[in-house]
Amino acid sequence: MSPTISFIPKKSSVPGAETSKEYRKSTDIVVAISGIIFFGAIVVASGFYFYERYLTQQIDELSSTLSHVEGEFEAPLVEELVRISKSIDSLKLMLASHKSPSRVFDFLEQNTIPEVAFKSFSFIDGDAAVSMDAIAKSYTALSQQSMVFGESSLLKESKISGISLQDSGEINFKVRLIFNPSLLQYRP
Repeated sequence: MSPTISFIPKKSSVPGAETSKEYRKSTDIVVAISGIIFFGAIVVASGFYFYERYLTQQIDELSSTLSHVEGEFEAPLVEELVRISKSIDSLKLMLASHKSPSRVFDFLEQNTIPEVAFKSFSFIDGDAAVSMDAIAKSYTALSQQSMVFGESSLLKESKISGISLQDSGEINFKVRLIFNPSLLQYRP
C-alpha cells in the first residue's frame, strides 16, 4: 500500500510547536499596538505642526493689523492726548485736596440762633478751625447756641470762652469751632 498524501496538515509531533504559535500571536499583538501608537504619534505631531503654523499666521495677521492701526494715529495727536490726560489727572488730584471754606459760612448760617451775632471772624486753614468774637442777648441764648454747636456732627470740637456781661445786659464771648475735614472738602 502506498502512503496517502493529505493536504491537511497533521498535528506536529514536535515539542514546543504550540508555544511557537502563541509566541507568534503575542508578537502580532505587540506589533499591532506599536503600529497604532506610531500612527497616533504621527497624527499628534502633525496636529502640533499645523496648529503652530495656524498660530504663526494669526500672529502675523494681528501684527499687521496693529501696525496699520498705529499708522492711522498721528504722533502729535497721541502726544497731545497723553499731555491732556496727565493734566486731567493733575486737576483731579488738585480738586481732591482743595478746601472749600465757604461751606463754613453755610454751616454758621444754618446753626446760629437768632439771638446770637458774630462780631469778628478768623479762619485758621491748617486746623480747619474758626475763631469768632460774638454777642448773645442773654445767658439762655448763649447756652442754646453752645448746645447747637455741641450737637453738630460736622464739628470735632466747639469751645466757648471769655464770657463777660456788658452794661446793656448782652453777653460777650469768644467761640472756637474745629470742623471735621469732610466739611471743608470740595465737592462739585
